[in-house]
Amino acid sequence: MSGWRGVEITTLRRAVAGPTALVPLMQTDPERAAELILAATLREPRRSDWGTLRADFGIVDRIAPDSPLPERGPMLAFFMHAPEVALATLGRIVDHATAGWAESEMADVDDQHISASFEVLVDEEWVTLAGNGNVMHWHRGDTRVPSPLACALMGLEQFLYRKLDAGEDVGDILAELLASRSVAVFGVLVEVACYKPELLRGPLAPLATSAALILADRLYKHTDHAYLRMTVDTGELRRLEAWRDMPHRSRRIEEEIMPLAVAEGILVDELSAARERCAQAPDDRWRFLTAQMDPANYEPVELEGGVRAWVFEMPTELQSEIDADHAELEIQQWWLTGPSRLARLIDAGTPLTDEEAQSLWDEVQRRLAERAPNEIFRDGVLRQADVECGATAALLVCARPWVEGRPEVMAFCREALLRPFEDPPPTHMFDSGDEGVDWSWDGFAATAHPLLWQRDPQDSELRQCAARLATHRHRNTVCRFFAALTQLPALSDDLRRLDVLSLHMARYLRWARERRDREENAQYWPEGSPRAEELPDLETPTREAFDAFVDGSLSMEVPRLEQFIDETPEGLVRWGAEPIYAIASSLDVTYLLAARAHLLSLPDGLDDIERRRRLDLAAQFSSLFAGALVPGKRGDVEGTPSAEERTLHSLLAAIVVHADVEAARRIWQPILAAGSPAHYWVSDFIGDVWRVALVEETTPADFPALIKEMMAFAAEQETWKDGYTDELELALLCLSHFGYPRMEERHRHLLAELQPEWIELAARQMRSSYSARHIVAFLADPVAADYVETGLQWLANREREGAHPDGDLDKRIAEMLTKLIGRNPQNFTNQAAASEVLAALVARQNPIALQLSAQLGGNT
Repeated sequence: MSGWRGVEITTLRRAVAGPTALVPLMQTDPERAAELILAATLREPRRSDWGTLRADFGIVDRIAPDSPLPERGPMLAFFMHAPEVALATLGRIVDHATAGWAESEMADVDDQHISASFEVLVDEEWVTLAGNGNVMHWHRGDTRVPSPLACALMGLEQFLYRKLDAGEDVGDILAELLASRSVAVFGVLVEVACYKPELLRGPLAPLATSAALILADRLYKHTDHAYLRMTVDTGELRRLEAWRDMPHRSRRIEEEIMPLAVAEGILVDELSAARERCAQAPDDRWRFLTAQMDPANYEPVELEGGVRAWVFEMPTELQSEIDADHAELEIQQWWLTGPSRLARLIDAGTPLTDEEAQSLWDEVQRRLAERAPNEIFRDGVLRQADVECGATAALLVCARPWVEGRPEVMAFCREALLRPFEDPPPTHMFDSGDEGVDWSWDGFAATAHPLLWQRDPQDSELRQCAARLATHRHRNTVCRFFAALTQLPALSDDLRRLDVLSLHMARYLRWARERRDREENAQYWPEGSPRAEELPDLETPTREAFDAFVDGSLSMEVPRLEQFIDETPEGLVRWGAEPIYAIASSLDVTYLLAARAHLLSLPDGLDDIERRRRLDLAAQFSSLFAGALVPGKRGDVEGTPSAEERTLHSLLAAIVVHADVEAARRIWQPILAAGSPAHYWVSDFIGDVWRVALVEETTPADFPALIKEMMAFAAEQETWKDGYTDELELALLCLSHFGYPRMEERHRHLLAELQPEWIELAARQMRSSYSARHIVAFLADPVAADYVETGLQWLANREREGAHPDGDLDKRIAEMLTKLIGRNPQNFTNQAAASEVLAALVARQNPIALQLSAQLGGNT
């Protein structure tokens, strides 16, 4: 290869990459052609990074983006014109790549389920092959394999198929290939044996001696490899399908070997040698495969028509092992899937018959008696309590009358709910407050506990569990528990007491976090940092509130949020009186929202008193948080809405949409009043209001009036006069610059009901090129069909008034005209404004407009 170092390597690679570029040289000087191919294909391997999908085997990266196929690259032509030199060349390529693989990280990803090495008996000598199951299938063209390498192996494969189809003898070629010590070459030989099984009677008989080759072939063909046919080129797809879907590719080599051995006594010696070699493995890992490779384990059977076949019979000792494994697997499967199956039963809520309830009870008791394998609980993701509490919840939700009539079942349910609080189950290392609880013991307990508690609200143990669930570290559990309580009138008084307790807990959680922060800071800045011991004691009053709930003496009078925050002990509010900081340092807002989510909704069936209470609470949240956004001397509010604030926006938006217009004002007005300085918060909330309304099948009747009021209110606010006014007004028009939400064609009547306010605000926003882009894109949608003429007139007026050209806006306009004309050509021919706008775009050489104008000119 030294003679080619002066040639620019990329040029060389491109020159020889084609299938026929070197054919004249292959015919006249094959050794020189081989030198060119090697120079263009090989390079020194580079250590690859684990972040990449492909290891570097010292083969050039693909030059063209085409999928690997045998006719791509020079090797197939080389085999056809100079097979001996081509075989040697392929050997050098494969050996180089295999050596590169051995030095790469991929060599560490061994096929532990196969063997530490691949061995095969060739010419009565056991030889070890380099590579693993992935290397064995390089010829399949996986994207992790360099394309020149895959194409070279495919070329060999295709060359052999052509020789075999022509009836030519390939014995010498196969003998030379069997001398290779790369698993990659033997992978091609396995493929050829499946293509022409008769070869196993002769030159390819050694393949039957390698258990690793047989198992790797089985595992590969057991997996779907449809991704190998991925392409955007239709012609290439047909060729890929023709090559990759050849019938023999789905047949395992063992399916060709064993009939020969069992029915004809061929390959018996080779299989015996393989079994003896496997028996030397120290861990007996091959025992099942060697049993399947033993002809003595096959029994003859007679099929219809007198056809004789053989059926594999597993040896008794191995069958017993399999049966035991299946039994263990079945137990593991039951425990692993039990919580999810119980959750689906609870979610469906379908009542169980007495027979079904008894069957569920019997199954759970039998499994609990068997005990789960310890390894199932090792990482703390699944606990026995998950199944016990899940079964309790399922029985109480779906078969409560049946449960109440059986004291032993009721006792089990009670014990299952109490035990995890007395002896908390382990958890996993990634457990957090945001943990999903659909399949966890505490999530099930949040559903089941109220159903048990309502039978005896004064039960002290159940009251203590109620307090623990209401203050649980998993916020989803808290939310679920409070929601369940709202469905049970017998617990309404205690629900109010828990509302009070949750305020104490929200303050305590904030205090505990502040204490941890101060302790950590003291380790790094011992001088001058606030001390943990300087904090007021909030653990004692919180414990007293907890105990007061348990004994029933806690007040049912829930203080207003403003009042409770004002009563925050001095020393806890770190940053003084700034409202935005006072809230965050007074309460754990995330927990409080979880504990109040049951009140921040307006379901059907609420009486007037409860409805007013919920609307008042929503107004409290709105006033409190929106008040914290008033910038005062600080200018724009820094940052963006927190996760808690986004959750609150969604809850408040749902109430605003479903409340009457007058009641809704107390909720949305404080937020909109924050205006431009808090534009992220305000636009986020307005987007939630639109989103809630638009997802409903029928938009609430008061919604148009609500949006009109918001528009009028915003127009009067000084905070909406500068800065981010365009962004906020686009949000009111449901044209947020984020692109969502958007009205759909089914909302055409809604858009009509928003007039004339909507169209007037849109007209004002058309003066801004930034806003006009979003309005123009909306006008191309079917929902805006009634306002196309008005929109075109706006654009024509912009041209007449000499508005500053904007390339992005021109592009949006041209795309809009294309859509409108495609939907209805009269949108252009009947609109003088459309012609005027198109002409202006053409004058500015907009490419879409030029094409559209030419198309229209050709059609007239």
